[in-house]
Amino acid sequence: MHIFERSISIKATPKVVFDFHTNVENIIKITPPGIKVTIIHADPPKLGQEVILRVKQFGILTSTMHMKFVEFEAPHVLSDRQVKGIFKSLFQRRTFTEQSNGTTLLTDRFEYELPFGILGRIVQKLFVGKIVEKMFTHRQKITKELIESGR
Repeated sequence: MHIFERSISIKATPKVVFDFHTNVENIIKITPPGIKVTIIHADPPKLGQEVILRVKQFGILTSTMHMKFVEFEAPHVLSDRQVKGIFKSLFQRRTFTEQSNGTTLLTDRFEYELPFGILGRIVQKLFVGKIVEKMFTHRQKITKELIESGR
């Protein structure tokens, strides 16, 4: 199991940041360049919400990700787990912590395991770990920009 965790401070209330993350359309806005996401299905935001995405990377690799919200504690915790997809397992938890200066600390924790045993571990070490870090750095930066600019 691999774990990546990163936090960013956003000038907004936890509710604003939480609501941003429950709007499935925003996944398209915060996805890094070079990755194309298409929403195939999305239930209304709530505990048990299921979302199915088609993800295209590197211009050739297309996969389907079926995710389900397993924690929905507005406006403080939002977690989803992969039902079906390219990972052996995947769990993402976002926490929204109100700070004394009027900002919200958004923390993304991404736990995942690649398939294919030792080959998956090699690919993780050489490529996937760096891709995950770049992806979350980009996603948090754009989330902050969009929320703070009111877009």
